[in-house]
Amino acid sequence: MTGHIPTVPLNFERLCLFVPHVVGERTVIVHLYVIPIGQKFSAECPAGKTIHQVNEITTTIASAVEEQSAANQEIARNVEQASVGTGEVTTNIANVTQAAGEVSQAASQVLEAAGGLTQQADGLRSDVQKYLEDVKSA
Repeated sequence: MTGHIPTVPLNFERLCLFVPHVVGERTVIVHLYVIPIGQKFSAECPAGKTIHQVNEITTTIASAVEEQSAANQEIARNVEQASVGTGEVTTNIANVTQAAGEVSQAASQVLEAAGGLTQQADGLRSDVQKYLEDVKSA
């Protein structure tokens, strides 16, 4: 959107032209150009060419700002997803640590039970040997 808005009285040597550019949904950039009075605003006059060039540049910059804003939003979404993923990994590590503790405890119980079985086997072996000795002596 482009418009001519005089901001100084006509008896002054210059007029000002405001060219607003809307960037994104919230930002408005207003550029101020000074045109000597008596010169027509057109693409052929030097001021018109300069304004046209500056307008193209500002439009390009506004477009780049919009693209950068979109890229920043995408980066923010990716960071949020990475944060959620990191939280899930942390939870999984905690679960694995807990499971490893439970496996370690179960292994200790199995080892203790194996020790008990070894004692029982030793006792049974001793009883069988004693029995066999008693049978031989009788």
